[in-house]
Amino acid sequence: MPSSQDIRLAAKKLEPIPIMNAYVLLERPLGTVAPWKLLLDNDIDWVFDRDRMHGPCEDGNHLYALTSCAVYDLMTLKNTDVADRLVAALRDSYPAARDAEVLDVTVVPWPKATFSSRVGMSTIRPGNRTSLPNLALAGDRTHNDWPTTMEGARKVPPARSISSTGTRRRRRADIRRRRDERVRGQQSR
Repeated sequence: MPSSQDIRLAAKKLEPIPIMNAYVLLERPLGTVAPWKLLLDNDIDWVFDRDRMHGPCEDGNHLYALTSCAVYDLMTLKNTDVADRLVAALRDSYPAARDAEVLDVTVVPWPKATFSSRVGMSTIRPGNRTSLPNLALAGDRTHNDWPTTMEGARKVPPARSISSTGTRRRRRADIRRRRDERVRGQQSR
């Protein structure tokens, strides 16, 4: 991509932060009251009740997604050790999990899932515009008006970024102009 050197250099200045996900299948529900919950002072930051989010499992079991952010220490462990540690934290946080049978655990490490947001990041993060007319960058790693959070990344959809470059508007105007020219040409015959 032309002029992508600036984008690559800016991206290299972003300090990555790891996120660890574990999908835990239990034979009983945890007794959650919301689709997700933030846990404090725990190896788990977020518990997502997949049954509440997407409907119950057909086999009657219960699936939970556990998310841990900035977990440098977990990234050095084997997946089985991560699973043991997160299931132990889940059991400490939910009384219903203490005696629950764990049917399966899938651990998904994301070593460079996001980046460290610190003072001065707005000068480092690349902008949305690229040198290609129909391509724009979007998401949390780009410079935009939203905070560098999961929610901020969600608020910057690619369509908005492309629209902000004016490319869509110009393309629509060109299409209308050519259509009008054809209509005028047909009418003059």
